[in-house]
Amino acid sequence: MPPSPDTLYAQISENLRASDDFSFKLLGLVPLSTLLTIMGVLVQKDLQWSPGFYALGLFGAVLVWGIFRWELRNIQRCIWYCHVLDDMEAEANSAIPEFKRYKKPQFLGRPMGKTESEKLIYTVLIVAWLTFPLLVRNLSQVAADPESTGWDTGYYICAGIVMVAAVTTCFSNLKRKKENG
Repeated sequence: MPPSPDTLYAQISENLRASDDFSFKLLGLVPLSTLLTIMGVLVQKDLQWSPGFYALGLFGAVLVWGIFRWELRNIQRCIWYCHVLDDMEAEANSAIPEFKRYKKPQFLGRPMGKTESEKLIYTVLIVAWLTFPLLVRNLSQVAADPESTGWDTGYYICAGIVMVAAVTTCFSNLKRKKENG
């Protein structure tokens, strides 16, 4: 026996709330862990440069990018939940106000909702991870060889690829494309 429309509406609403709750927790955890890791290394008294910092910076940036991609998929799922709920409300001729009637907050005349905020936050975190090895190199007690090495070249190429991936992700459209027309 299929669930009643009221049960289905309640389940979809709960899925939407749970998804938003998880995103909110993740949005607090990822920046905090990034900040604590980077600051924990940078405040050391005897900071020694090593090419391993390149690997750490790339690892952190790629990890944040992966979480960013997953979060955008989560937002896409939330958009779908909202559309389903809107359709159910319209079909039932419900008096429940539709969320889409509320405008997104504005920043400098541009909409700045959940999607835009997450794109900004995760991109800043990726940039922080990619600049981290450069900060360590400049702050280390042992002056690093100023000549460019294979490590430097490899890092800049990999960092460029990660930044292109992050920027491309920022411009991705989360709206579902209609099939067959």
